[in-house]
Amino acid sequence: MALAIFLRTAAALAVLTPTPALDVKQAADAMPMIIDTDIGIDIDDSWAIALSLLNPKFSVKLIVTASDFWPTLRRQTQVLADFLTRGHQKVPIGTGVTQERVEVPPNVNPQAIFTPESGFNLTSYAGPVYDDGVAAMVRVIREQQSLGRKTVLLAIAPFTNLAHALTVAPDIAKSTVVVAMGGSLAVGEGMSSGKFPEMNIKTNISAAQTVFKAPWAEFHLVPLDATANVQLKGPAYAKLLQSKTNASGGLLEALLHDYRYWATACPWANEGVSRAEPDIRSSDIYDAVAAFLSAELGTDSKRSSLDMVPLMLAVNESGFTEICNQSLEIGAAAAQHACSKWASPRPLSTAVGWRPWGRDHFDAYVDGLLLGSR
Repeated sequence: MALAIFLRTAAALAVLTPTPALDVKQAADAMPMIIDTDIGIDIDDSWAIALSLLNPKFSVKLIVTASDFWPTLRRQTQVLADFLTRGHQKVPIGTGVTQERVEVPPNVNPQAIFTPESGFNLTSYAGPVYDDGVAAMVRVIREQQSLGRKTVLLAIAPFTNLAHALTVAPDIAKSTVVVAMGGSLAVGEGMSSGKFPEMNIKTNISAAQTVFKAPWAEFHLVPLDATANVQLKGPAYAKLLQSKTNASGGLLEALLHDYRYWATACPWANEGVSRAEPDIRSSDIYDAVAAFLSAELGTDSKRSSLDMVPLMLAVNESGFTEICNQSLEIGAAAAQHACSKWASPRPLSTAVGWRPWGRDHFDAYVDGLLLGSR
């Protein structure tokens, strides 16, 4: 199956047509961006997508769906197209690849979570739809590469598509700036103490190992240490609920609509202290933090909102993220093996927490883009 996927992608690379320009107002020097997303499983992807589309710093060239469970993947592309349509967007989209396994975890119900609006079909989407999203990803990066430009790749999903892209086109790494949400260093879900095999990593461990070890132009990581329990609440969230502006072009309305639906349909939306409460606050919006970090690229380190630390990282065989530039405890065989085999080629810029002013800046960033005041 892996060979078949490789050949399908290689063939598609030769026939894809040029990507149409995104129909939004952007800065003249907007950075090209690709978003790799597992939208449809959790609502945080929708926040990150909306924020990236509305940020004039970026020109979103392509959004690709990612999942390791084929029964959900095509539906996720429908969910993406439906969300973008209601947000009056027509950015090119594509469907990614999957691992060879096809089973769906018991807590992922493709019929329940984020079913597209009644009657919506991919043929109704106004923008291009690529069956081979990875081939489209490679072509966009090479297209920008030929213009002497780097592409920002916002990775907010399991790393299957990125690993496959590296397999068919290893040259793309040198001109790609990856900003990824994934991993856990010392904080687990719900701010629990101790590292945790985070979902984007453990869903496809071998893909994560490949991606962490690749020679990307830049790699910026936002693990659970900086994303757990990040919610929009209080006045910042109330402003969104009370907004009468259409500055987002419909994305804010689509986002709040889907949040309400997800809050009732998702099996884990009402679990724990961070349960979904659409009338009061957002849920944990992990991926929105990655979108925020991408917006801060180039910011002076003394002014950055997130506490960024250069760390040599590797993913072990159980899906834990290991720090390799520290003394490993004797007997820590899994960490030692991972670091000897899968360590990043150089330290990765890693968010280990927030600066004192960081969360206020984050709230202002979200509101500013969604309400058109930024």
